[in-house]
Amino acid sequence: MKHNLKQWFDDGTPWIWANAGAVAISLVMVVGLLALLAVKGLVYFWPADVFRAVYAPPVVAGETIVTEIIGEIVQSERVIASQIISSGVPVDEDQDLYERYLIKLGNRDITGADFSWAL
Repeated sequence: MKHNLKQWFDDGTPWIWANAGAVAISLVMVVGLLALLAVKGLVYFWPADVFRAVYAPPVVAGETIVTEIIGEIVQSERVIASQIISSGVPVDEDQDLYERYLIKLGNRDITGADFSWAL
């Protein structure tokens, strides 16, 4: 038995199988990496839902600022009123929670920012 095992190693058969396994694993990893790049990268070329809205952000009483927002909603979250007030935005303290949206504006040349929060 020992002699057969030595002859098997001397013949080179295990190294052929080891190389074939390494090549197979490498091919699977390359295909997986290409698939990952395709899934993550094609999102930027796929059209997203864009909305257009007239928005009047909360301001100090007596002032009125109306802007038009065109963009893509990226994220939404519920925020307590005290957090919004502490950031300097005047809102009604009687309402406990506000929903705000992170909007991807996509035109830094006009708006000066890529993203904006809207209540």
